[in-house]
Amino acid sequence: MRSAAASLVVCAAATVAAAMSSPAAAQTRLLFSSFTPPTHLMSQRVFPPWIKELEAATQGRVKIEMSPSSLAPPPGQLDLVLKGGADMAWQFGGLVPHRLAMNQITQIPSPTASVEAMSRALWRTHEKFFGPAGEYKGLKLMALFTFGANSFFTVREPLNSLDQIKQMKVLTVPGSDAKAWGNLTTGVVTSPVVRYFELVSKGTVDAYTSMAAFDIYGQNLSRNTKYIVDLKDAKNANAFAVVMNEAKWNAIPRADQAALEKVMGESFAKHMKAVDEVTDEVVRKVTAEGVQRVSAPDAVVNGVKQAYAFVESDWLAEATKRGVDGRAALDFYRAQIRAAAK
Repeated sequence: MRSAAASLVVCAAATVAAAMSSPAAAQTRLLFSSFTPPTHLMSQRVFPPWIKELEAATQGRVKIEMSPSSLAPPPGQLDLVLKGGADMAWQFGGLVPHRLAMNQITQIPSPTASVEAMSRALWRTHEKFFGPAGEYKGLKLMALFTFGANSFFTVREPLNSLDQIKQMKVLTVPGSDAKAWGNLTTGVVTSPVVRYFELVSKGTVDAYTSMAAFDIYGQNLSRNTKYIVDLKDAKNANAFAVVMNEAKWNAIPRADQAALEKVMGESFAKHMKAVDEVTDEVVRKVTAEGVQRVSAPDAVVNGVKQAYAFVESDWLAEATKRGVDGRAALDFYRAQIRAAAK
């Protein structure tokens, strides 16, 4: 009897130990806040496959759930993660330029390439140059990426002259874009892109910018758009960061951290190929529906460049303050994009 009882005890202990060491018991569960709706491209074709890749890298020991709606306003994603309101989030740098100053390098009009290539260039530049700035204290930086180069979208008529811009109400995001367009018109209206629909659909503005072409459908703007204006080499791009709460990251076992890092950073850029594909699809579709694609006259392109001239000088000055060799970083970033565009 004693032998049978002892065997039962041993078996029970083994069962408990096995349960405690099982993947389910060892799971790390992460809540990912997304400030765009579930119908948005990022929520449908970019983040879900990346999340699956992260989970697979740890054999399911890390599980990530995306929030069905944003857990904080678009400018508050960093603070949300810092305070533990979510474990992960993605932040548009243009809404917090004083905090994520270095990723504003993409706001400087520069050569442009595919979204995937520009995202790789941004990560490589960060890795090589931006460390001294220390902009992600309390956070684990998981990825950096850009959207496509920004175009200029008009609601009623094409863009033919700088004098025309002076008479326009132009919708843009806060930050350097707003200041630059403010050099061309007193009619600047600012808002996060996720709120563009309300302003554009009500006829509040004559044009909008600070947005890549793929988002015409993502933000339900196609019916209110008449022209997509290519600003040529006066274009810039929006940059974003994906972050995790540092304490949450530190609580993940080191083996799983190493596995996750293999599919973070520059590796994330391959998922942005979906944005390139959707951009092509959207442009074909909206042009078939009657939206016209036009190129801005050279006088307008040059005027926009001049309006943005302060962006480069201000960014270089800020880089110096933060201990970064800004000129070397900008040259490196542009060289990466030129090489990718060949």
